Amino acid sequence: MRDTVLDELDKEDYDIIIFAAAPVDYGFAKTSTTKIDSSTELTIRLTPTPKIIADATRKAKTRKPSAVIVGFSAETVKTDQELVERARKKLDKYEVDIIIANNVAKPGIGFASKYNE
Repeated sequence: MRDTVLDELDKEDYDIIIFAAAPVDYGFAKTSTTKIDSSTELTIRLTPTPKIIADATRKAKTRKPSAVIVGFSAETVKTDQELVERARKKLDKYEVDIIIANNVAKPGIGFASKYNE
C-alpha cells in the first residue's frame, strides 16, 4: 500500500490529503515460503511497519507546500489531557497540518462502534 500511495503522489498535486487510518501497524517478522505443518507449534513475531503518513507527507509537501495533510490518531488513554499530548506528538512527528484524535478506550467509541467524538 505504501508504494501505491507514494506512486499516486507522484502523479498529482493534491490540495488536501486525508489519512483516515493506518492500514497495518505491524507485519510478520518472518514469513514461510512453504506450508507449515499444522501440528507444529508456532510463535509469531510482529514488527512495526513503516508509517505511510510520514513518507507521504514529505512527498506531498515537497510537490505542493500548501497541501493540507490530515491525520487521525486512535488512542487508549485515561484523560483528555493525555489524548491531546499524544495527538500533539503525532502532529509534530508526522508533520501533518491537522490531527483528529479519538480516545478508543471510552465505552461505545472507536473500534466496533459507529460512534466517534
